[in-house]
Amino acid sequence: MDVLGRYLTIGIHISVQSYYHINDTDVKVFIAFLTMFMFYLDDAYPRGDVDILARVPTFTKHFISSEEQPCKILNGFSDLLNEAFRIVDKVAAGLIVFSALKFITELILEQSKDESAHTVEEYAMFLRELGGLAEGYSLHIFPRELPYAVYIWALPCMRDLLTLVMTFSQARSEPKIMVLHDLVGKYIKEYETVLHILQPHADAHYAFKEFARGYLAFHLDSKIPSRLGALVLSLEPYWIG
Repeated sequence: MDVLGRYLTIGIHISVQSYYHINDTDVKVFIAFLTMFMFYLDDAYPRGDVDILARVPTFTKHFISSEEQPCKILNGFSDLLNEAFRIVDKVAAGLIVFSALKFITELILEQSKDESAHTVEEYAMFLRELGGLAEGYSLHIFPRELPYAVYIWALPCMRDLLTLVMTFSQARSEPKIMVLHDLVGKYIKEYETVLHILQPHADAHYAFKEFARGYLAFHLDSKIPSRLGALVLSLEPYWIG
């Protein structure tokens, strides 16, 4: 558990701050552990952890075959994904699992030795959309008793919002001011679209706005790169308005 400790701390922070409006303890615990596994795998896989490097590529095969994973950490991640079907309805759970398996695939593709492929803009966008578990985070924004049909229409925009933040936070270089301006513009557009879609449903609209406030607080309180801090601060009037 020692190796996962600092990642669990991140998970607890994002769960408490971003999902404080959710009263369901099971959901908050699920988010904390989902974050823990995601951040750990994102760090450990490319950095050469031998145990992970050898076993991540077979994760999906073992998962869909209901087989034991070859190491404790991956087995824990597999067990957690199966818990989704107990915590949320079957449609939301299926999307969460689908998102997690895409994340695993993105980890593998990121290690491709064909560097030329990574410079193709369309391929970079493809990888961005695979990773991050954005659907998983988005679907937990809303109370369990709220039918998914109320908010599912906003899922593409919510996914894009979270993917933009995750991708921006992982960038290796500082953005030029025009890049930052472009990202802020995209973010504002997606955020306002989500609010518009959810407007007829007061509970869903409220849940998303509360999540947005908490998500902003999480990134402002965290030791995040200055580039992400710049993005979040630029968006503050829109998140808390």
